[in-house]
Amino acid sequence: MRPGRTLGVSVALMTAALGLAAASCAGTPAPEPTAPSRTSGSTIPVCQPEFRPPAAFAERGTFTVPESDHVGKRVSYADAHGRTLVFASGISGEFGEGEPVAGTLSITTGEQARLLGRDSAWFLLWSGSAPCVSQAVIGRGMGRTAFIRLLERRGVVAPGS
Repeated sequence: MRPGRTLGVSVALMTAALGLAAASCAGTPAPEPTAPSRTSGSTIPVCQPEFRPPAAFAERGTFTVPESDHVGKRVSYADAHGRTLVFASGISGEFGEGEPVAGTLSITTGEQARLLGRDSAWFLLWSGSAPCVSQAVIGRGMGRTAFIRLLERRGVVAPGS
């Protein structure tokens, strides 16, 4: 993390947590996955996560992050077993900071992704196309094999990666 960004990141995380809590109570439906879109009446692209979780995962919250030339988006899901998945697109910063590298996987869209994590917390990170370069899927409450299999079944990770 760059010096001087700690307060900004802390405020952003607190804002995101409040937004997540409010959205989880609203019960809003999950957005359809699409390529970056334009907000109505604006020329700023809004990034949309390309992938969706299995039907067993219900949306728990969505929040957007204004960036200099686009708006990033993060959508959180959870299932009845307490497992969570988060899909993020176009949000700059570090995902999985401090976690060990656990390998490289092929994404079905052709990119190579870094797998970070251990035990029951996993981060799959790759670069998409501009302006929504930063792409991530975060999984909690499942082991490495279960996380990868779930992503293979949803078409995120190429089979046998």
